[in-house]
Amino acid sequence: MFSGFFVPLHEYHPTPNTYEEKLQNVDLAMNFMEEIDFKSRHHSSSEIVQGNPRAIMRVLYYLFLKHNKND
Repeated sequence: MFSGFFVPLHEYHPTPNTYEEKLQNVDLAMNFMEEIDFKSRHHSSSEIVQGNPRAIMRVLYYLFLKHNKND
């Protein structure tokens, strides 16, 4: 399902300390998810970084549905 992605080390922060680093990591993940047809129109990366439970649950639910379709 998620094979075929290459993440250059300079594009993400392994241990993000600032809000901006966390936001950059989430944006990168969302870009990868868009490549597998994830539509992020109902939330933004900043909502996820801020810990918005609804935004996080939407992403997790989408991944759950995507995983179940491919089984």
